Amino acid sequence: MASCTARSRSDVPRAWLLAALVATATLWASPESARSQLQGTPTTFTARVLADGSVHVPLGGATVRYELDSPEAAPVDGTVRTEPNGRCEVTGIPQGVYALEVEAVGYTTRTDASVVVVEGATTHVDLVLQPEPARVKSVRFAALVGGGLILVLTIMRGRVRSRRQRSE
Repeated sequence: MASCTARSRSDVPRAWLLAALVATATLWASPESARSQLQGTPTTFTARVLADGSVHVPLGGATVRYELDSPEAAPVDGTVRTEPNGRCEVTGIPQGVYALEVEAVGYTTRTDASVVVVEGATTHVDLVLQPEPARVKSVRFAALVGGGLILVLTIMRGRVRSRRQRSE
């Protein structure tokens, strides 16, 4: 099953990364009984994709690509889409650091995110996307005024131009 949650590398506090590394080291240093309790528990990360603004709005239909960031390990990668509530989940993957790429229509693609996944645990991450800047150069309105006249307004670079023409 696939779904997602991630934070930018710059958004992840150093203390959190340290805690994840300590937890991983503790698992490997623990007695065999502690490790055997985790076997059978799927390794999972969940993500929530949000639109930036005064209130973070969940973005359904966003695409989240993940790839294990380790040259020594076998390649692990995939793509998931967020549900209408902005959430997704990826289950049954090996532990490690995953690079994330997140994109949604009308928002800037985010490629600076990662998530640390620990064996037998679920890691949650939030990804906030910025709206793409508007690229509208001009806007044109046309309205039938009456008597067969059409009024056309064009707004370009802060200037308004109007023109009248006869309808055909």
